[in-house]
Amino acid sequence: MEELRSIEQAVGRVNRERWGPREIDLDILLYDGLVHQDERLHVPHEELERRRFVLVPLREIAPDVVHPVSGLTMQELADASPGQGHMKKTSYTIRV
Repeated sequence: MEELRSIEQAVGRVNRERWGPREIDLDILLYDGLVHQDERLHVPHEELERRRFVLVPLREIAPDVVHPVSGLTMQELADASPGQGHMKKTSYTIRV
């Protein structure tokens, strides 16, 4: 988590209000089937199954990866997620 925070800072993230807009937000979504929970870190990410903007790209790069709690694949989760909001794939690259 410390490494992710340092990358966010290097890219220019400014700490503002919780859940507000931000320049970048890095999270650990899944890790090799691990289920872990403490005060700072939840793996898999606790909101993963409810975030279409995360599930759609995951379906694209890892459709057969299984969520270690639900047992569903990223393909199944993305296909079942409600179509909220507009997503657009871009060619933008972040360089640190």
